[in-house]
Amino acid sequence: MTVISAFSLPYRKDREIGMDSHSQDLLEFETIREQLAHYCRSEEGPAECKRQKVCADAGEGGKILDFAVQYRRILETHPTLPDLVFPAVRHLLAHVSKEGTVLDVPELFDLYRFFSSAERLRSWIAASLPAVDEGSRRTDPSPESVWQYSSSLPRLPGLLKELKKMLNQDGTINDSLPELSSIRTSIQRTNESLSQLAQSYLHRHDFQAWWQSDVPTQKEGRVVLPLKSDYRGRITGIIHEVSASGKTLFMEPFDIVDKNNQLKNLENDYRQAVLKVLKNAARCVRENLEEAEETVRRILYLDTIHARARYALAHRCYRAEVTEKGIELLQARHPLLGNKAVPIDVSLPPDMKALIISGPNAGGKTGVLKTLGLLVLMNQFGMEIPASSGSSLPWFGDIHIDIGDEQSLSQSLSTFSAHISRISGILKSCGPASLVLLDELGTGTDAAEGSAIAMAVLDECMARGAVTLVTTHQSLLKNYGFTKQGVGNASLEFDMETLTPTYRLLQGIPGESRAIDIAGTVGMPARVIGAARFYLGRKEQNLSDIIRDLLALKTRIAAELAELEHKEENLLEEKLKFEKLSESLRVREADLKREGLQELNAFLSGSRKSLENLIREIRENPVTPETTKQVKEFIREVEEKAEGLAEEEAEEEIELYDAPGLKPGMEVYLASTRTKGFLVRKNRDNTWVVATDAMKISVAPAELKIAAARKPAEKKPAVIYNLDKTSPKHVLDVRGLRLDEALKLVEQQVDQAVLSELREFSIIHGMGEGILGRGIHQYLKEQKTVRDYYFAHPDDGGYGKTIVVINS
Repeated sequence: MTVISAFSLPYRKDREIGMDSHSQDLLEFETIREQLAHYCRSEEGPAECKRQKVCADAGEGGKILDFAVQYRRILETHPTLPDLVFPAVRHLLAHVSKEGTVLDVPELFDLYRFFSSAERLRSWIAASLPAVDEGSRRTDPSPESVWQYSSSLPRLPGLLKELKKMLNQDGTINDSLPELSSIRTSIQRTNESLSQLAQSYLHRHDFQAWWQSDVPTQKEGRVVLPLKSDYRGRITGIIHEVSASGKTLFMEPFDIVDKNNQLKNLENDYRQAVLKVLKNAARCVRENLEEAEETVRRILYLDTIHARARYALAHRCYRAEVTEKGIELLQARHPLLGNKAVPIDVSLPPDMKALIISGPNAGGKTGVLKTLGLLVLMNQFGMEIPASSGSSLPWFGDIHIDIGDEQSLSQSLSTFSAHISRISGILKSCGPASLVLLDELGTGTDAAEGSAIAMAVLDECMARGAVTLVTTHQSLLKNYGFTKQGVGNASLEFDMETLTPTYRLLQGIPGESRAIDIAGTVGMPARVIGAARFYLGRKEQNLSDIIRDLLALKTRIAAELAELEHKEENLLEEKLKFEKLSESLRVREADLKREGLQELNAFLSGSRKSLENLIREIRENPVTPETTKQVKEFIREVEEKAEGLAEEEAEEEIELYDAPGLKPGMEVYLASTRTKGFLVRKNRDNTWVVATDAMKISVAPAELKIAAARKPAEKKPAVIYNLDKTSPKHVLDVRGLRLDEALKLVEQQVDQAVLSELREFSIIHGMGEGILGRGIHQYLKEQKTVRDYYFAHPDDGGYGKTIVVINS
């Protein structure tokens, strides 16, 4: 069957999932459609939802689902929609497409509201793009994203401008249009003149007794006066009507007739002018008809996507991942049961083609089939499903169902024949892309023969490649689930304490029908129950005992698994706490180092200032014994600080080794943070409790280290700050340098000479043009620490060399 898909424009033809109307009725999919339609914003959206088909094509259906998921994420980040109104307009566009036709003012207002809302929707979706979560953010939206789809909506600026100009915000025509305003003004003035004329009749002193009322009225759109019948003939004019009592004549005096005629002519002119405006508007719509129709199609499609997104948010739905084979439904809920739905897990691994579900009467077996079938239809209709994240479903080409609704009645031969007839049709048409759901397979006849037929049906379904789920009470069919490759068992849980079903699906274990137990809970006499157990026989009872023991074992294993998971969560929590503590210790260590560096920087800054002050004092004043003492004291403080830092560095360079034999009281180090602590005790899980300065923590033995035996730290020569205390040169050569470079070296040479008590040195600057010599002499002249300076003897360099003498 080919159907019209509502995904793209123009609509593509894709194959609809194969399924007869009876099967859809059994799964109540139409109810889902109706619920979905309630979430539409447009008037025509519900009909559009009902026209859309369940896709058999994973590519096409997946695109619809992509849009629905993207739209849901937009609603999660932008829950408040703009003011959107989408009236029904398809029939209006169809009508106006015929040349010469016009639309009335309310119809044009509907078009304006629709297309202006389309613009607001486009802007709202575009604005949501930067705010969606990282997993769905698309800075460059692909052609198949909801952002790109909405941004490609046709724009109708000319049509919107024309409609906005001619309409008021309340949907009435705009009388201020040039072609209407003058006529409207004339009508208003004529009305006022007509009213004054009528009032002059009614309030004239000598006429007051003639009127039934002092208020004029209207007949057939003309102003008339209520004249008492007793005064007929007092005023000439036209009598339009006589009251039922005959006491009042509704008269139009001749001078009022003229005014009424004038008003009627103006009103006719106004209608003609309005008609002209409407014709122009209709012509404008026809000129934009193709874009307008496409906009309507796209908006209605987006409305069905909007409905899917709203439905998913309201029913806590998630997207099912696409898988080629196998079914994995996690915490799946029947969408029509609301809060009464019991979540179930349904699992068919890729190598399993059939699942046999057994269990108590009224335990929910049929509900499992209906839940699976309905969720498959929703998924292939482009909807997210009411199941937990991580669920996965394949795409089916057709679904075949045989679910009886006679669960509370005794099935007759005719019912059995009807089931077999339907199953025969299923076997002829199912294939590798089919999902087959069979309820109470093999019932309605002899148990042995029914089970044999049921097993043969399952063989045929699997041979054809179909995925098959069946429910049964037949013991032979349960055994078939254990022995047949590719077939699995599952059961609905039964609470032995309350003797009631829990509706939870248990994978891997067949279930008991519990018919006798259930019969006892609904009032069957005890002696009848006892007799039934006797007739059941020991063999059947043994099988029931085995199944019961399996269920008990599964329950115990599930409880132990839950306890292990809880312990694992606790261990993970402890691990996270330890990692957090380790990180905080690492941060604290970094802070301490940073504080040490800050302290060192502060010391160096202070030392630098002290040194500069000493040098300035030496330059500006003669060197005295007190000055020399201050210099030596400064050098001593710097050396002591350097020695302290050297000792701290040695402390940090402790070598750590694995601890071969741990004992309480040992001094240890945490490997990750080099934090020192002491062993307190050993825990049962082989970890050790370590006490640090801050707290006690449990640590794995592999994280514990011990320090190597330390030797006394050797005193290192420490010069951590360049004080320019090196011995000054006796001869400073500055030839080839620029004057500023030479002066910098001369300044350093003078400072070093003062600090080392050098009394005399020489500067070779060469003769050249004399620039260096003059500049250096000018500098030396300004220095108070320089006692004298002069050119060298001609034999020792002459004018190319200067001798400098320092104050003693």
